[in-house]
Amino acid sequence: MSRIFDNLKHLKKTQQRRQRLIYTLLAVLLVFLILFFYWFISKSAFILVKNDTFEKVSWAVVLDGQGVALERSDYIKEQMLQHKVDSVVFLGRRVFKNKNNADFYAEEFLSDGKIDSGRVFLFHHNDPSTIEEARSLIPWLQQKNIDTVLLVTSTPATQRVHRIFSKLSGKTPVFITVDIQHYTFRAHRWIFERESRKEWLKGWLALLNSYIDLWGEKPIEVDKNKIPNVYSVKEKKFINSIEKPKKTPETKTPKIKVSPTEKDSIPMEQSPSTLDPLDKNTSKPEADTSSKNPDKQNPSSSHKTK
Repeated sequence: MSRIFDNLKHLKKTQQRRQRLIYTLLAVLLVFLILFFYWFISKSAFILVKNDTFEKVSWAVVLDGQGVALERSDYIKEQMLQHKVDSVVFLGRRVFKNKNNADFYAEEFLSDGKIDSGRVFLFHHNDPSTIEEARSLIPWLQQKNIDTVLLVTSTPATQRVHRIFSKLSGKTPVFITVDIQHYTFRAHRWIFERESRKEWLKGWLALLNSYIDLWGEKPIEVDKNKIPNVYSVKEKKFINSIEKPKKTPETKTPKIKVSPTEKDSIPMEQSPSTLDPLDKNTSKPEADTSSKNPDKQNPSSSHKTK
């Protein structure tokens, strides 16, 4: 009987040890999850943001999708007034029959007259996503041999946009992004602000989806016959269209070869100053009517003879 009780006690102690081990592992796992959750909450927003520093760039591209405050336009205007950006391209989708978002952006951007319209360019498109925008615009940037381009988009989309443009361009040109510091997303306080939480969620879903979209993608091969058209605001006749202006065909008049013998037979036109005044064909003296009709010349003399 004692052996039986000893075995039961030993089994009970073994079960207790296993329970303690399980509880300990669960406690460690819980602590790990809490620490990971804290790290994820505090750092996950910064993973979405790619904030580069720059001194000066020649070109900036403002992607479509601004808020009603046009915060991206305000940011790029400030950089241009500080002479940190030379020229800007506004991307825009069609919103009415013949109106485009880029037209509204440019109109407000130039309303105060501080920026020269020759430094503002428009790119009209109907691309539904950032990847399609990149496929449309990268050939034009590569054709102009631009070395560095500043991409201006929403703060939680900077990491994703940078990865898309860099992957499809083959890292030529070099793309940089910045945090425009707008109230709709503040990385250090995103968990406490409703708008920031919404942007955080959309940003993470879009970032994960971009990995799927770019799976197996290769850099774009530029086709010179399919270069998109980006026009300056000064070219008003093209501001509402991305089509190339149609060139009127040139009509060439055939040249006639004249032999020396035929050349001598062709009469030359003479100007009035070169006409011979003695030539009867060119100058005919007026007839003297007085000699032909003396009665009309002196009616009084004829009256006397009667």
